[in-house]
Amino acid sequence: MCGNSRLAGRGTVEITIEKSDGSTFQAEAEVDIDGYSAPVTAGNSAKLVTNGAYDRAKLNTVNQAVIKSSTPFLPHNRVQV
Repeated sequence: MCGNSRLAGRGTVEITIEKSDGSTFQAEAEVDIDGYSAPVTAGNSAKLVTNGAYDRAKLNTVNQAVIKSSTPFLPHNRVQV
């Protein structure tokens, strides 16, 4: 596993999503990456973000997404986009 980065601890990645057609839609999200549970995967993810691998990346369109909260499931914890 030469060349893999390791994250010792946890980190937060801030994501901004904008429409490419110039409209005013914008969404922001924070994603926690867990180096305690998956140090190599989290480290590689952090390295890609830091190096700008996802800057200006295009996202595929989805009709619905569910973002899971770390709190117990309650109907208000579901986010529909």
